[in-house]
This record gives sequence, C-alpha cells and structure tokens, in this order.
Amino acid sequence: FFFLHFPMLELYLGESVITWDLLCRALALVHIFHHVSYWKQIVPLVGPDGLSPLAERLQTKGTDMSALQKLKQSPHIFWWVEASDQNLLRLCQLGSLFSLLILLAPHLFWFLWFPLLLSNLSLYFGLGPFILQTEPLFVEISFLMCVSSPLVYVTSIRSPLYMIGWSFDTENMYGTTIGLWTMRWLIGRMMFSAGAVKWYGSPRWRKGTAMDIHYYTQPLLNPLSLFFHRVPHVLHKWSVWFTFVIEGPLPFLILFPSAILRWVTLFGFAGLMLMINISGNYAYLGITTAAMSLSVLSDEILPTWMITIVQTAVHFTSLPVLIDRASLPTPINVLVLLFELLIIVCVVAVHVIVFMLGVNSVLGKLKRQSPPLVRYFVSKFDNMFYPFVNGYGMFGSMHDFRHEIMIEGCDENGEWHRYQFHYKINSPDDNGKFLPLYYWPRLDWMIWFLPLRVPKSGPRIHPPVWFRN
Repeated sequence: FFFLHFPMLELYLGESVITWDLLCRALALVHIFHHVSYWKQIVPLVGPDGLSPLAERLQTKGTDMSALQKLKQSPHIFWWVEASDQNLLRLCQLGSLFSLLILLAPHLFWFLWFPLLLSNLSLYFGLGPFILQTEPLFVEISFLMCVSSPLVYVTSIRSPLYMIGWSFDTENMYGTTIGLWTMRWLIGRMMFSAGAVKWYGSPRWRKGTAMDIHYYTQPLLNPLSLFFHRVPHVLHKWSVWFTFVIEGPLPFLILFPSAILRWVTLFGFAGLMLMINISGNYAYLGITTAAMSLSVLSDEILPTWMITIVQTAVHFTSLPVLIDRASLPTPINVLVLLFELLIIVCVVAVHVIVFMLGVNSVLGKLKRQSPPLVRYFVSKFDNMFYPFVNGYGMFGSMHDFRHEIMIEGCDENGEWHRYQFHYKINSPDDNGKFLPLYYWPRLDWMIWFLPLRVPKSGPRIHPPVWFRN
C-alpha cells in the first residue's frame, strides 16, 4: 500500500533501460579517449627504449614469482605478453576498438567490458611512474560495468517489491536499477571524497583563498588560465564555496526521489567539470565525470527527445531472438534459472563488498575510523579488491609558487639549446595551449610535479630514474 501510493519511489527502484543505455554509451566514449590518448605516448613512456621500460620493471619484479603471485601483485597481460612497442600499441588500439563497439551497440557488445577491464588494468600497472588518478578510476568504472552488465543482459530480476508482495509489477526487470545505483555510489563517493580532501588539506581551502593561486599554479595552463587568475578576489572566494557545495552536500541529493534534485545534481557535477576544463588543461577528466553523472537520472525524468534517440539507436542495432526461452524443455529452463540465481548471488555479494570498501575509503578521507563491520570487510577483501576500489581527491595541497624545469642539450658546436615541450609552458610569457579532449600528455604533466618534490632544505635528492633516462 505504501509503495503503490508513492509513485516517486520509482526513482529508487524503477527500471531505467534508457538511462542505462545512455550511461553505457557515454562511458564507452570516454574509454575511447582514454585509449587513444596513449597511441602517441605509451611507446616513448614505457616501451623498450622508453623513459621507464615496462619490460625491465617486470624482469626485476617477477623473476621468482608464481603465476598466482604475479596476478595478486599486479594483474595485467604483460606478465605473459612481451611488452614490445607493437604489443603496447595493440593494447591501446584494441581498447579503442572494444570501446567503439560498446558505444555503437551496448546491448550487443556488453561482454567487451571484460577485455576492457583487462586493458585498463594493464595500463594501470604498466604505466608505472606515469599514472594519475584517471587510471584507477577507469579500472573501477570498467570493473563495475563488468559486475553490473550480467544483471541487465543475462539475468531477469523481478522488482524487489514484487518479490515481497508489495507490488503487482510482473513485467519490468531491475538489473538496470542495481547497475545505476552502483555507478551513483561511485560518482557520489568520488565527488564527496574530493571535497573532503580539500577541506582537510590546505588551509587555503577553508579560508576561501585557494582559487587566488590555483589558476597559475595548476599543472598545465591554457590561454584562458590567465583570464581566470585575474578576476576579482570575491569571485575566487565564491568559486571556493561553490566547489564545496558541489563536492559536499550535493552528492547526497542522489538519495532523494525528486526529479528536480536529480537534475540539479547532474548539472552541478557537469558544471564544475566544465569550469575546470575551461580554466585548465585536464583533457577528458571532465567528460568522464559528466558521463558517470548520467547515472543519477532515471527513465521517468528523461525528456522525450532523448528517449526517442536512444530507442531509435537500439532499434537499428537489434538482432532477432534466436532462442525462445519458453520453448525450451523444463530441465533446461531449470538449469538456466539456477545459472541466473548463481550470477545474481555472486554479483550482489561483490556489490556489498565494493560498498563496504568504498565506505572505508570515504571515512579515511574524513579522517574517521570505520565501524567494526566495515573493518571486517576491509580485513577480508581489501587485498583482493585493491585495484577495483580506490580513493580519489585532487588539489588537497596548494602552493603559491610555480617553478618550471627547463631541459637543454648541447650540439656538436658546443652551443646549448632549450628543448620545447608541447603542452608545458616553456617561458614566463607562455600562456599555454588548449589540449584536445582525447589527449592527456603524461610527460608534461609529470614534470610539473618534480619541483614540488624538491625539499626546501636538507639533503639534496636525485631526480627519478625516468627523468634521468
């Protein structure tokens, strides 16, 4: 009676096939960007003649390890496939191809999330010193899609309300509901953790002065960074509090069954990412966050034109049903049902573990101790799931200076010449360039970190091996 008279609770438990399809296509698009970004840089970064050769690192690590130990330490394909230039490029090209197929028809190629997960894991562990927070994020996204997709495309889950007799819904399948709530948990946890890292990080955030220095000290400037740096201080202060609102209370609006609040959450997340990408060079980070934010929607609140476009795309890529399940013999139907139940039990168990480990991650950002039940899950499953549940948060520490490393080389005549970076600024008068959305230059980005790691006093430190190479 309660649920039948409160239809807005469909935002909690209603089937959302269109929203799920949109989410799959958006995440596949950013996976294309993620893999295409490495086409030009993975070989000079970690190839056999690169700055940090992957083959050499594997040779020093895995000499006395069994296959199981290798998988536990770093699950990727290069334990068994040679980390040559061609294989590194093939990994990026295949990842781009698999992502494109999912983008075109997620209901047909959903199983390609599994090789995409392997590709993301190989990039995560293979890039070594050049990874950023995007690598673990893409691992977690593809892992959650692997876990959730079987519930949508393999099993037939009835409404939880129907199972307990509180609803007469016998048609809708609710695998999409579980999958969307899983992604909502990830985007909410990621945004809230980003706010917590800032609040407990530099005092400049709590004083409202962080944006006074952010625009000219961020990693890669673009031509608009100087404009944003010169806006009045009051606007900088408002933007700090605006950021805290979006990365603080706004993620909790996902829990409310209100169409207006869901749209506010989506536009809040996407708007913040848009401002970040306009004022600095962050490639596809903003699009990735916006794509994940689509999960806060549901079919009940989508505009008609969006539903029509998705339905048309699905219609042109649909295949006829080859096997009618109702025509199968009873013993086979029973086996299929048992198989579906096994998938459901395993997937739900994984979701519970992911949720508990995520709670522990968020509480860690808040500098709070986890409750006993969460600590129990961490003690049992943290080592097993460590690549799949990660902590997030950027710009917790702020600095009011910008030191740039310049690299020079001497020619045969004894004259010294300065190397020019493609995207890192090369002189005090350089205002930077606009990055294409599909490209994230790791060398330029990582060199920005080096001056921050030089101690102001004490013994001199040596630059990392990849820099000396």
